[in-house]
Amino acid sequence: MSKLNPLHTPEMIAYVISTTGEYFDSKRGSGRSTALALHYISDAIGHPRVPIRIKDHHDSVQADRQLAEIVKMMISKLELKHMYVWDQVHQGDRPKFYVSFGKSPNR
Repeated sequence: MSKLNPLHTPEMIAYVISTTGEYFDSKRGSGRSTALALHYISDAIGHPRVPIRIKDHHDSVQADRQLAEIVKMMISKLELKHMYVWDQVHQGDRPKFYVSFGKSPNR
């Protein structure tokens, strides 16, 4: 038997089942996307003026887009300055998302 994710306490599981009538997917709410967002922000700060690619653990454009939004939200809540998040699309390719510190994609 695998161990529960630290976010998935027995009390939380009981609450989810009692309020929704369903057991949630054990792979959801694990904190992996949050950890990735913090990692990308940290990388950007550690490597000023270098675009850092934002890529979620799910291989989809929508997941990457959502992760970019999480990065933006964290930057805002932490009141970080000179941080930029943007997407880039080359003809025929899927969009790629980036974060950088100290250099705007418009410069």
